[in-house]
Amino acid sequence: MTGQNPKPRVRRNTVSPSEYAAWRQGIQNDWRVLAKAPYAMRVEVRLVLEAQRQNWRALQYAPEELKSDTQFVLEAMQFGGLGLQFATEGPRGDREVVLAAVRKDGTAIRFAFYEAYREDPEIVWEAVRQDWRALEFASKELKQDKELCLFAVEQCWEALQYVAEELHGDRDVMSVAVKQSGEASAVLPC
Repeated sequence: MTGQNPKPRVRRNTVSPSEYAAWRQGIQNDWRVLAKAPYAMRVEVRLVLEAQRQNWRALQYAPEELKSDTQFVLEAMQFGGLGLQFATEGPRGDREVVLAAVRKDGTAIRFAFYEAYREDPEIVWEAVRQDWRALEFASKELKQDKELCLFAVEQCWEALQYVAEELHGDRDVMSVAVKQSGEASAVLPC
């Protein structure tokens, strides 16, 4: 065996400096390039976050180890809460990550791993504060919370569709809705 040259070691998941520069430029110009990028590029935290900054959908192209990293996902949520759907169960089950997601897009609450987050008043309030449509994903009990429902209806009368039926007869809730649109009166109980 002596005297033979050992096989050169093949470096997997690496790119040459010129390839790196080209991929980086491509991703900086268009987040969708990340989908075709080699693993060595998709594992670059800063690069994935740059793509995420352009569009929250970029997170889907990150490798599993990034999508399962709670700190990374938390940072990615600052660029779009709906990216939560691409994270693994771990980050989707983390309360801080879910809060960060709903603060960017209230409807991201639907991607939280634990149903308990739909019962968590702080998370649901944050979600509805950001987008009245988040009320759809609230627990049955919170859909009966007059203050929360009134807040959602104040944003848009169409939130009535998610408000518990017993509040459809509430004078305050219906008054706010009807002032926005006469169509809300169709929801009034007979």
